[in-house]
Amino acid sequence: MKLIHLNLILTLSFLHLGCDQAIRPIQYAEEDCHFCQMRIMDPRFGSEAITDKGRIYTFDSAECLFRYLNDTEAAHTHLLVTDYARPRQLIDARAATFVISEHIPSPMGGNLSAFISVDEASQSLGEREGMVLTWEQVKHTYEK
Repeated sequence: MKLIHLNLILTLSFLHLGCDQAIRPIQYAEEDCHFCQMRIMDPRFGSEAITDKGRIYTFDSAECLFRYLNDTEAAHTHLLVTDYARPRQLIDARAATFVISEHIPSPMGGNLSAFISVDEASQSLGEREGMVLTWEQVKHTYEK
């Protein structure tokens, strides 16, 4: 009986390790975007989605992340975007503030960038034209 319990504990431990949902840094200049297949190059714009099964998808821009979300039914534990003001730093996409501005061009041409706060997003625009948006507002913009 003890052997059965030991086998069960070991099996569950290995299954748990296989489903690790840790955030992984994007490997710029090495990975391709899951959505558009372009090489992920600019460390100010990458994004990442982690499914509830632990699968990690990386994207070259928030635009590709939003388009991917339109095409999938998968549940996600993490949706992350890069803070434009802090290249390579991934932040929670649902809590991020977004800017759409021609003055901040993005890899896919949607001119979409993410910031950790409304204040930083507004400061990035300064006197230039553009819109400051929430996750829900951007998500609505990219819905089919």
